[in-house]
Amino acid sequence: MVAALFIQRAFEPETQLYFGCVVVTVIISIVLHELAHGWAAIRQGDDTPKMAGHMPADPLVHMGGMSLHMLALVGLAFGDFPVYPLSFRSR
Repeated sequence: MVAALFIQRAFEPETQLYFGCVVVTVIISIVLHELAHGWAAIRQGDDTPKMAGHMPADPLVHMGGMSLHMLALVGLAFGDFPVYPLSFRSR
């Protein structure tokens, strides 16, 4: 029900621009948030983000296809970032 309502409202002419802006804002926010996790981990001495290739600003790297599809269909999204806390210099 919620997914159908989200998709229906996304294609209404008076709300298309709004939904497009929201989707772009959510994607940029999640990518920057996940990159901040990486920068913090690297600063603490963990090189896992660099070794795993998770430091580019590519939404597919940080969100994955499933999250992008869920954002388009349901309006929910999430990010994922590899960190190895045991290699941090301090707690």
